[in-house]
Amino acid sequence: MRMPKQSILLGITIGLAALLLVYTFLRTFTSFKFDETNERYFISGIVAAVLGIFVINRRLTAEETKETEESVETDKSEEV
Repeated sequence: MRMPKQSILLGITIGLAALLLVYTFLRTFTSFKFDETNERYFISGIVAAVLGIFVINRRLTAEETKETEESVETDKSEEV
């Protein structure tokens, strides 16, 4: 079962990907673009944010797995 925090992180990741995709289309098909320095910061910032979200998601998944294993062990000990 997906935790609400993980769903929020997934939504943020999808939003960042959509932002990058829209910027790419605008840059390709229109004259809209940032100057070279700002574009580098913009893309690097999105990549850094996504990597940070993946790390946070990994921690949340590890904590959820640990809690699940502990509850299974508790249930087994109660049966005996």
